[in-house]
Amino acid sequence: MSAIWIIFMAAFVTISVVFMVIKMKKNKSAKEDFLAQHPDAAKIYAMRKGVVTSDTLTIHLVDDALPVALTEAGANGIYIAPGEHKIQISSTYTRPGVMYRSVSQSTGTVDKIVTIKPYAEYDLTFDRKEGTFSFDERVNAL
Repeated sequence: MSAIWIIFMAAFVTISVVFMVIKMKKNKSAKEDFLAQHPDAAKIYAMRKGVVTSDTLTIHLVDDALPVALTEAGANGIYIAPGEHKIQISSTYTRPGVMYRSVSQSTGTVDKIVTIKPYAEYDLTFDRKEGTFSFDERVNAL
């Protein structure tokens, strides 16, 4: 019985690793194709914060299509072409609850129209007190 269990677990781990490698290659290919078509693409960083509690922003769609993911050291977001776009976003706030459970609150999906400049970088944040999303261009100080 234990030999069957070990073989099953080894097969599961192997299949999981294969799928992860395939997904990583597909995401890298999509990023390279997008940047080849839009060399002046901008970046939108979806801000995440928290240790005990967490605020997570998710960019679901850009102009009703899946966005091209951006992952840099400690930052997540998307690449986006210059111009005016409709993005669909949501925010989820999670905090510890009673008896080892967590409590989450979500805004649901919200549409926001944004105007993107070439090569720019933007921060997308959510203010829980105001209940509003903010979209601000990053100012790079040299």
